[in-house]
Amino acid sequence: MTQKILVVDDDENLRKLVELNLRSEGFEVAMAATAGEATKACAETLPAAVVLDLLLPDKSGKDVLAELHEHYPTLPIIILTALRDVADAVDCMRLGATDYLQKPFDKTRLVTSVRNAATQGALRAQVEIRTAEQEQAVAEYARAGQRAFGEVEGALAAENALRDRELILDATIRDSERALELARIQYRVGAVDLRAVEQNQLALYAART
Repeated sequence: MTQKILVVDDDENLRKLVELNLRSEGFEVAMAATAGEATKACAETLPAAVVLDLLLPDKSGKDVLAELHEHYPTLPIIILTALRDVADAVDCMRLGATDYLQKPFDKTRLVTSVRNAATQGALRAQVEIRTAEQEQAVAEYARAGQRAFGEVEGALAAENALRDRELILDATIRDSERALELARIQYRVGAVDLRAVEQNQLALYAART
């Protein structure tokens, strides 16, 4: 698949020269003359790499570099400028630039830098996608584990409730049996009406079950 390179420079002749060199090496080229155009172009279709001038009419190239790097961390950005201050080069690399080239540029150096940057950017993007997929899979696994744990807790709670009910029923039966046995003893000595006691105990048992 053809890789698209965005060239950002307010010098039309320079843009066309860079375009000519990159197209001759098989790249597709989009161009922007201002920071605003560059930002819009990246938002519409993210390029494989950006070739960025530092002197733009509407904003500093360093500001554009920082903003693009913040919004698109894996996007390679190559600085191409006439500025020769070492401090500028250091600042740009600190802000996330992939390479720092000076005008007038060497075609071989430019093409090599763009090709390497685009390849590395694609690899970083793939790594980020796979990392996100793995994190999503881990999160889903954790949610599934929580759901399973909740189901187990629910089953244990139901089992405990059933066991408690059985224990209460056993206790009720034992209490009824003891009461009936006591009534029988009392009946033998003429103390109670056995039939009335049995009926009361049966009614109590039925009510508890």
